[in-house]
Formats: sequence, C-alpha cells, structure tokens
Amino acid sequence: MGRGVEHRKNVIRILDYISTNKINIKIKINTVVSKVNFDEIIKIGKLLNNYKIKRWKLFKFQALRGSAIRYEKMFRISNQQFNYVIKKLLEDNINTKIVIRNTKEIEELYLNISPEGDFFITNDYVDKKICNFKNINLNKIREALKVKNEL
Repeated sequence: MGRGVEHRKNVIRILDYISTNKINIKIKINTVVSKVNFDEIIKIGKLLNNYKIKRWKLFKFQALRGSAIRYEKMFRISNQQFNYVIKKLLEDNINTKIVIRNTKEIEELYLNISPEGDFFITNDYVDKKICNFKNINLNKIREALKVKNEL
C-alpha cells in the first residue's frame, strides 16, 4: 500500500539475507490489514513462519491522515473481518508472536516524522506537532509520548 509495489519482494530479500548469513538480530514486522491485503494475510503469516521473527504486529487499517482518509473506502475493513484474520492466524499455528493493536494504541505509541522533518503524534485523529528535526527537543518528545528516559 504505502511502501510501494516492490515492498514485499524487498522484505523477503532482506529476510533471506539475514537468514542465509545467520545475522543475529531481532526482526519485528508491522502489517496494516486492509481490503487490499485481507486475503493475503494468512499467506504472509505462513511465509513469516520460514524466518526467525521476534514479533509480527497487526494493525487494522485506520484512516488517520492524508491519503488514508481520501481512499478510506478502498482500504477499510470491519472489526469482524479483522478479528476473523486474527482467529485464522491463530488456528493455523503461525509461529511468529502476533501482537494486535487498536486505533488508540496506534495513536499513543507512535512518533511520526513528516517529509518536512516535523515530529508529531496523533491524538483523536488530530496530528500535534512536537518539534522539527532542526530543533529536536527530546524532553518534548518524551513528554508527548509519556516516555521516561528511554530515548
């Protein structure tokens, strides 16, 4: 969706490289579940079983900003569809640790950086600018994310 046509191929290439070269790192993958990839999620889970994945985080598509709002009808799935995918993954014994995130958690857990270098968080579907890369303020970022000395 937002990562380009070759994204899946590039991820597999990287996973193969890590596996072949026995590179000891923790691999964490995020996937947004939407109408576009709904039918592919089980295949993705089975594919990830071939690699040493620490955590696979699944997000239900949410129209938080920009083009996601414009194309919401193309991507939006119901809670019932999202829950079906999760249930099916668990039934199929996907070996990767699956973590499910809801909209509020997405807003509260992620610091975003715009192409212009603005650091922002989203709260109740509203983006709040914290600072810019030209004047990074770690204390403001910590406060916005409610993080204690982890940055």
